[in-house]
Amino acid sequence: MVRRLSREKALASAAADNGQHGYFIAADSTVVLDGESIAKPLDVDDARAMLRRLWGTQHQVVTGMTILDASTGRCITESMSADVAMREFTDAEMESSIASGTPMDKAGAYAIQDDEFRPASMLNGCYPNVMGLPVCRVVEILAELGCSTPDWADMTVPHGCLGKCPFQSGDTSPGSGATQRSAGATQCSGGMR
Repeated sequence: MVRRLSREKALASAAADNGQHGYFIAADSTVVLDGESIAKPLDVDDARAMLRRLWGTQHQVVTGMTILDASTGRCITESMSADVAMREFTDAEMESSIASGTPMDKAGAYAIQDDEFRPASMLNGCYPNVMGLPVCRVVEILAELGCSTPDWADMTVPHGCLGKCPFQSGDTSPGSGATQRSAGATQCSGGMR
């Protein structure tokens, strides 16, 4: 689902730009608990129900991403998963988070990077993936598509990253992160002019 949605977003962005040259990066994330996808809340009651359901659980955050090279029509669509533990927060902490508005545009109604609420912690995987965009893998995909990227030696490990990360390991080979590819580098269709 998240791969499909990221691909649709990338294609729509490229089409809206009338196929100008450049790279289009799109992502979509979901929280997965017991095999069920938990998206963004519809309203504060939905946010409250999601947070209560996730309270004290271990779950996954899955992010799909697509990078489209508009000049060639080639794109790469992948997804990454990370394991997260939600803490046992109080009702007062939950209500304060909801009042801040933070949960309203987040899958699962929380942001792992929320310094006030501090709802969850990483068990395994890429911290930026849980935030919504696995930056290290984006850099790798851009390089695979022929985009000039910074030297790996000049990059640092993203804060909180616990998975196999090219910034940590020094492994600069494409695909060194924990990913699941859908179609790899293919021609994107459906909306490109």
